[in-house]
Amino acid sequence: MPNHGTSSLLKHLREREIRGLCEEGEKKFYEKMKGKLGEWLQDKGFTWEKPFLSNAPYLLLVFTDVRAPFAVQSTWLTIGIYFLLLKKKGSE
Repeated sequence: MPNHGTSSLLKHLREREIRGLCEEGEKKFYEKMKGKLGEWLQDKGFTWEKPFLSNAPYLLLVFTDVRAPFAVQSTWLTIGIYFLLLKKKGSE
């Protein structure tokens, strides 16, 4: 029988680790962001901080090999299809 206290602690540690890694990347992005996009993000209240990553019931982590042809486009298409399937499943 699993120890729910231990599994809960491990889940919390993973969430913190994932959030930390994501925020590290976002912080680098926001530090480099200049011009109109940077102003727009700031005006809309976007920041590098992602507290919702610690509270979300599920996280979908997506990885790609950026050296592959059309890696970015393929990744976004895959994410879009995944969300369409979730929507369809939810409406059944």
